[in-house]
Amino acid sequence: MGYSTATIRSKRTKRRKDDRLRGRHILLVLIMLIIMTWGGILGFEKLKLHVINSSYLKIRGISVDGNKIIETDEILKAANLSKGSSICSINTYYVENLIKHQLRYVDEVEVRRRLIADNGIYGWVDIFVKERKPTALVVNPEMLDQQSEPIYSLIDNNGFVLEEKIYCSQLEYPVIVGDIKSLLSNSNFDIDKAPAFDAALELISYVRSTVPELLNGIFLVDARNPEDIILKVQNNDNIVLDNGINTVISSVYSLNENLTIRIARYRIKEALKSVSTVLLERMRDNKAVKYIDARFPGALYCGRDMEK
Repeated sequence: MGYSTATIRSKRTKRRKDDRLRGRHILLVLIMLIIMTWGGILGFEKLKLHVINSSYLKIRGISVDGNKIIETDEILKAANLSKGSSICSINTYYVENLIKHQLRYVDEVEVRRRLIADNGIYGWVDIFVKERKPTALVVNPEMLDQQSEPIYSLIDNNGFVLEEKIYCSQLEYPVIVGDIKSLLSNSNFDIDKAPAFDAALELISYVRSTVPELLNGIFLVDARNPEDIILKVQNNDNIVLDNGINTVISSVYSLNENLTIRIARYRIKEALKSVSTVLLERMRDNKAVKYIDARFPGALYCGRDMEK
């Protein structure tokens, strides 16, 4: 049985009305979802601001640990943190970078936030630092021949420049002869690009591990020629050598003037052991030594003077 033309037209008209109503409903739902979402965002932001500004989450204390060289006040100033600000507003990564970029002595730093529940809830910030250790002074070769007091720079065991242009009336660290510009211009800091300093620091490191008794006596290291490193040790009555059998011989250099040692980089460790043995033997025999050439394997020259 077929439908009349009027009936078909009526059904089509009704379908179009239903489609328009359905479209309006969907639009209303979308508008409501947008309003609810925006309201939720605004509500969250208000809640966030309320939490941040809450008196319960204010920083009540800042602790610094691990520093022996850098003053705590310097670290706090570099961190730019203050009591009373919100613990939630602190970006620990940003604070760590602030400290490292302002304080050369800081090698590593970690900043932690925590909440403490004690008569309320308040914030606390912990700053942990690992310091670079001063290892040697640096002097340009030209300054060694001047009559005026030399200007030094201070570096750590990796050749990182800790301080520039300092005056030292008493030398607390070995002095490395070299051009400090080769370290300062090394933006990515690769000690291999400064071979004179690399060799000198390697020698100082081996002295510390092999013949630590010599460390306090070293006053000059010239490694501009890595195959002919010149090590100068000053007369120091406080330096002692241990022969490995619990016997300590004091005043090693009380019989000597300043001692000059020449070593090649490729055999630093072996040469230092030979030097230690020679010094012990000379002290037992009550003989002075001013110059030791330990550059070559199987050949060790000891004398009273050194001409280069």
